[in-house]
Amino acid sequence: MDHNRARARHQSLPLRLTADGLPVTDRLQSALLALPPAVAGPVRRVLEVGCGADVSVLALRRVFPSAALFGLDRDWRVVSRVPAAFTFVADAARLPLAQHIRFELVLIRHPDVYRSRTGWLAACATLPARVTPGGYVLVSCYERAELRQIERALTQGGVQGVALPAQRLAPVDFAGRDRYIQAFRAAR
Repeated sequence: MDHNRARARHQSLPLRLTADGLPVTDRLQSALLALPPAVAGPVRRVLEVGCGADVSVLALRRVFPSAALFGLDRDWRVVSRVPAAFTFVADAARLPLAQHIRFELVLIRHPDVYRSRTGWLAACATLPARVTPGGYVLVSCYERAELRQIERALTQGGVQGVALPAQRLAPVDFAGRDRYIQAFRAAR
């Protein structure tokens, strides 16, 4: 299923729940659907940096059902709860898995910049080189200050901010997940 057909299906999707039984925010999924198609064609590979035990894989799989999903995280204890078919565990600052692979989409969802600033900024500095020409980095944060720090690291690496149409984004949920979302595009 291509990006446009996934966008059309979005309206009829049932409520999704996390492993803990909590509703999954629609905001991430709406942001993924709001991204213009990548210049290189369909999204074949997605990298989530800092995947943890997050449920982002549900939104990613719904929007990009045939893409290969790669997940990286530093915390083995948290990642051990994520389905093995999705996750390749490694230190996100080094990205060993991604040294020879380029991705049409890189997702950074809820980075804990305050607790591990050096690690996150080092990881973000390497990400632009891992994105296909015309591909995207999508960043989602709880706080604007975290997003600004990530934005500085990414733009120094050569990606440019891309505005997502606010009217196409689902509202922020009560937990504040995905409150601040910014897309960045790699040079073509």
